[in-house]
Amino acid sequence: MEIRKAVQRIGWRFAEAAKRQDRSFRLNDNDIQALEVIDSYVVKAQKQQFINQELFAKMYIFLFMKIMEADNSTVLETFARRKIYDVLDKSISQLVDDFTESLNSSEAYVFLEEIGAASNLNGNYNSVKENEIKNKLSESCKDPDNLNRLIGKVWDREFVAEMLEVEVNQAINYKSK
Repeated sequence: MEIRKAVQRIGWRFAEAAKRQDRSFRLNDNDIQALEVIDSYVVKAQKQQFINQELFAKMYIFLFMKIMEADNSTVLETFARRKIYDVLDKSISQLVDDFTESLNSSEAYVFLEEIGAASNLNGNYNSVKENEIKNKLSESCKDPDNLNRLIGKVWDREFVAEMLEVEVNQAINYKSK
């Protein structure tokens, strides 16, 4: 039996059962065969989808593993899956925004490290050290490039979007040696 006929058969059987007052019907060999054909089709389609989406599968598996490692979770828990689905629910535009923000945050942190303020971000320093850091910060921010690093204006969203598009296309076109 082909898949189209199997689906039609099951649909017809349910439609016939819906006409009865108790909405029941007894399974027969044709119904079981139709369900087996549908099940086989779904399994085959999913295997083919996995093969056709090899790059997505690789990235999903790698990300799944990394999130489980970072969260110290297992495959039986849903944390990693939920995190991945949260990413898949976001638009590409939002992901580009998030990526741009992350790059700019990294720039700010590196800048603060360079002037000796990053290790004291938790507020555990004395007033002498605080004044020293304020002076370094004030002096460093006279340079517009440093000020831009501190306020998150190094990475432009449009540039990042273009860069990510190139990166993604290179990955898609990558041929393993």
